[in-house]
Amino acid sequence: MKSALSFFRQVTLMMAFSFLMFELNAQTMEWRLVSGVYDNTDPDGEVGPAKASASFTLQVHTISGTANNINTISTGWSYQAANHMIPTGSSGPGCPATVSNPANVVVSASLGLSWRFNSVNQCGLVAQLAGGKDFENRAVGTLEGDPISITTAWQDLFTVTLWEIGVAKEGYVIINSGEGGSPGTFTTYAVSDEIGTTFPVNSLTYTTPLRLGPPLPVGLGNFDITCTGNGAKLNWQTLTEQNSKNFEIEKSTNGATGWSSLGSTLAAGLSATTKNYEYFDLRSGSAYYRLKQVDKDGRYTYSQVQKANCLTKTNAVLVYPVPAKNILNVVLGAERSGKATLVLVDISGSVVKQQPIELLKGTNNFKLNISGLSAGEYLVKVIGSEAFKTQKVSIIK
Repeated sequence: MKSALSFFRQVTLMMAFSFLMFELNAQTMEWRLVSGVYDNTDPDGEVGPAKASASFTLQVHTISGTANNINTISTGWSYQAANHMIPTGSSGPGCPATVSNPANVVVSASLGLSWRFNSVNQCGLVAQLAGGKDFENRAVGTLEGDPISITTAWQDLFTVTLWEIGVAKEGYVIINSGEGGSPGTFTTYAVSDEIGTTFPVNSLTYTTPLRLGPPLPVGLGNFDITCTGNGAKLNWQTLTEQNSKNFEIEKSTNGATGWSSLGSTLAAGLSATTKNYEYFDLRSGSAYYRLKQVDKDGRYTYSQVQKANCLTKTNAVLVYPVPAKNILNVVLGAERSGKATLVLVDISGSVVKQQPIELLKGTNNFKLNISGLSAGEYLVKVIGSEAFKTQKVSIIK
């Protein structure tokens, strides 16, 4: 009996240890579709529906830590069949039989020579609604090869090329989450290692589909986030602008759902040169951000999602640019909603400008027109139910 009990305890301890090791090793991952590129030249040079092409790349990384010995990745994408088709040379949207290493999918060289995209079905019918758009078809297959490690750095998996039916049409693609991830779980999507451990994979290109189509009125350049002593600073640039109205800054706690608008920044409208923009979130914390670029005709598109983990500032005041010339941006981090007044005071103590404001709990962004003020040193004060620090600003002419 003692021997049986001892054996039972050993088995129990081994199972507990195995479960603990699984918990330690089962890193959560994210994947996304990026680099949507459109080419308006005929891809096959033949008479038929294919008049242009578009491509995109699938990337994956861990949220933290490293996932070792990854040798199998089941994945794919969903696309709008009305606008795009698989390059088959057929006269319509092609649905070839399941194939390995399809010609329109190029596996990243960084995975190694052994990796292949096998058993690919490129016409699995679906009826999906994501990001306010319908998706009719999807492709799915299995990437396999010698074991690799996936880290927090984004890793290219493969690049896909689709042909466009017609000319100058928009189309979109998404990727569902892997098993255990969110949103849009497909049980056929998974990342696993040599011993069969499956890693949850969240999708960052589901509620925000990747656009495949002709160039937009706004050519968005870099978009990144840095942590400062005043919370998160969002920086982005446009390479060209035509018919642009504004950028709405949106925030989410998980990068997939629950997006809320933080504020808006006016766009240049028309520009053939690089324009730089910035926005501060004083109450950042761990969060995801994206830009919604809105045109004057009401059309809009989203940027890629960026993640930040910056300290939250309480009752903070930030003014920029310093020195200022015509417009002064004032950013306030409020503990609660309420009325307040922005006051600008000169060095003699005289109030030279004041503006009533409505504060919302969180980060608030305001603009003061200072074009009529003389050059010199001023103080920015906030008068309301909360106590805010006074900030100094220089005005130049």
